Amino acid sequence: MKILAVITSRVWIFAVLASSLCLQLQAAEKPNVVILFTDDQGTLDANCYGSKDLITPNIDKLAATG
Repeated sequence: MKILAVITSRVWIFAVLASSLCLQLQAAEKPNVVILFTDDQGTLDANCYGSKDLITPNIDKLAATG
């Protein structure tokens, strides 16, 4: 009975380690994507694209960090 318990515990340890490795590999493959939808905004309606009459600090920060 002790041999069965040792084998069972080793199988569980291996399964947990293997599944955590798979989860880490899957998490690393996901890209970071941000999609912004704005209403009634043209291509030149942000300071980072040359607008001088509109103040858009958050969009400018996003554009500066890539």
